[in-house]
Amino acid sequence: MAIRKYDETYYPSQKIINASYKKIEKELLHHADIITFKELKELDITTAQIRGLQKFQKLRKISRGIYIKHDELDDRYLELQKKYTHIIFSHETALYLHDLSDVTPSNYTVTVPNNYNAYYLKEKEQMTVKRAVEERYNAGIIEMKSPYGNPIYVYDKEKTICDILANRNNTDIQILSTALKSYFARQHKDLNTLMIYAKLLKVDKILRNYMEVLL
Repeated sequence: MAIRKYDETYYPSQKIINASYKKIEKELLHHADIITFKELKELDITTAQIRGLQKFQKLRKISRGIYIKHDELDDRYLELQKKYTHIIFSHETALYLHDLSDVTPSNYTVTVPNNYNAYYLKEKEQMTVKRAVEERYNAGIIEMKSPYGNPIYVYDKEKTICDILANRNNTDIQILSTALKSYFARQHKDLNTLMIYAKLLKVDKILRNYMEVLL
């Protein structure tokens, strides 16, 4: 079997790798710990340099086309966000992220546009997928920190409460009750926005019933 000779086009030197890594840290990795193959290429990092970054333990490949700083802990939230840019963390997962539930999700729940092909989300990633028409999908999207401190897209508290109410027949009653009590007990809540979302999702009547009891 032929043995590949040392070649900097295949195995870049430590000096080249250090320069590449400084460029990555300066341009992107101070914003998030995970970077995609596409983002690396946009920084003019060659495939050979990517190999070298792995060889010299600067980057670690965690899935196809997804890399992380070698010494960082894996952030599954950010990894999924990078792989599937249209997903918005929602329902029980969003409740947990907003500290409106003490139940750690066994799998992630996300919302995608109505016409999105969710095959890989369901079959490969084992996520629970909700679909929404454009107006409902776009309403209430915010950027917040994952439990690991990285930016991800989640529905805000008010939209999440209305999503849970709209899906109440498929939601554990204890999770629903805890979420509503926790939200209405908070000092910082936006009841006007909550009602706007409730009307959009057609749960304004059931929401008013809960508000009469909890407020």
